[in-house]
Amino acid sequence: MKRILIIAILIKLISTNLYGQKTLTQQEIDSIINSIGNTKIMQWGEALGAIQAVEKYQIKEALPAIEDNYWEQNNFVQWVSLRVLQKLGSTKFRAIAHATIDSAEHTLERRRDNRLDAEQLRLRATYYLIKDGDFSTAQYIFTPNAREKALGYVEMVILVLKNAPAYREQCKAALTDIIKTDSSFNDPWFAVRALGDVLGTEVFPELVWTFKHHPNGSVRLTALDYLLELKYPGLDSLLKERLLTQADKVYNHVFLRLLIEKFGKPSDYHFVEDYYEQQADPHFEGVLIKSFLFRDFKPPRPDSLTSIEVMIDSLISIKHQCNGYNWLVGGDFIDELDNYLMEARFKLTSGDSIGCARNIKQFQQAIDAEYHDSLNATAANVTAEGWKFLYYNAQYILDRLHQSSN
Repeated sequence: MKRILIIAILIKLISTNLYGQKTLTQQEIDSIINSIGNTKIMQWGEALGAIQAVEKYQIKEALPAIEDNYWEQNNFVQWVSLRVLQKLGSTKFRAIAHATIDSAEHTLERRRDNRLDAEQLRLRATYYLIKDGDFSTAQYIFTPNAREKALGYVEMVILVLKNAPAYREQCKAALTDIIKTDSSFNDPWFAVRALGDVLGTEVFPELVWTFKHHPNGSVRLTALDYLLELKYPGLDSLLKERLLTQADKVYNHVFLRLLIEKFGKPSDYHFVEDYYEQQADPHFEGVLIKSFLFRDFKPPRPDSLTSIEVMIDSLISIKHQCNGYNWLVGGDFIDELDNYLMEARFKLTSGDSIGCARNIKQFQQAIDAEYHDSLNATAANVTAEGWKFLYYNAQYILDRLHQSSN
């Protein structure tokens, strides 16, 4: 009769879980605590349900009953008990968890209704120790079968990576293995984020591999995010490689936009133009995207650490590239532009920033006048592409000169 009453209370508690939280009566709490003491062989379901109720309702006064009966339970109930002891802050949790790890094989011999093997129990105890900030048994998560047998394996490895430097290389290898052998989204996504957040540029090879080879598109994009954030050198070339292989058609517009907006060199702009022009379908969906992409384009502004001298040298190089793409033509006109820039550079290094600004302004005005010359009275010509690169980069220099004068 007593068992029927206890089971009825547990059913009531489970029902309450479906429809909302409730405040337990003292009688219900006492019944739950009493049920924890049922350690009979093959009747462990009653104790398990009671311990789960303790977790749900955070009945801290039941912790001594869980602690006192722990070693009489089967190892499945022990696992759940460890979870509850750690979650509710038992002062004996760590001692019990360590003792469980040390005696995992003995537990198998003691009860025939165990549900876990010794390694599973050891790994679950390790999991809760790691969650509790104790990394002294972290070596168990790097055994050959740990990934297969552990719960929360990726979470454990990430916590160890972030908090136990002695295991840095083992964690890196474990997370890399997850990325390379798991084609799903969840675990590889967390692995990529952990490697990028903790190890940074050290894992460039792993991030590049993921971007190029992982079967899940969202995982590839996550790797790309970190390559961008960490400023991976040659990322523009990597994007072009992916575009040319047509391996990520669904994301191609993302890559094209990155090439234009993040890098924005003449070679990037020319690549994107060619890419759109080479689409076989005349109704290619990117036509509209292309029109907005190019219409709104401005070359990226150099960061504040770039010196004015380097900016002028960059503009000289950009001018040559524009000529190479026929965005700027006319021998005499190009010579005139060269003279403006060389004179501006000379005046800057001589300390004449006002004279430098005057020459850059002359360069900019010449570009603007030729671009807007509808009569085409000379052999010179500046296309829309050339005008954007040359006019705006000249403006960036003028802005910087103005800032430095103030």
